Amino acid sequence: MSRAIGSALRQLREAQQISLSRLAQKAGLSKGLLSHAERGNNTPCLRTLEKICATLEIGLARLLSSSAADPNLLLIEDPFIRQVKPFLPFLDSERKKLLLRTLQAAPKIGRREG
Repeated sequence: MSRAIGSALRQLREAQQISLSRLAQKAGLSKGLLSHAERGNNTPCLRTLEKICATLEIGLARLLSSSAADPNLLLIEDPFIRQVKPFLPFLDSERKKLLLRTLQAAPKIGRREG
């Protein structure tokens, strides 16, 4: 259980591109405590997990779910996706196609190979 929670913590933190130090600072926790938790050396108490989740702006259930390890679901946590998502329902099909073509035409530098 400790390793699963630690792995989920690390994945969710990295998906939001937050350093361990920054998360510790924002959550009011020690970097060492977070480091040990991410490596599965200990499981933080519920209050600590709540602080981490609040800082990452996710629900505790999201952290504890087994789906936290699914890399496709981590896109939901990406700050860019969170900013774009509210606008999608207002786009007609032509604008959605234009947006998709624009993203597909973006330079391939820095793209992850799937």
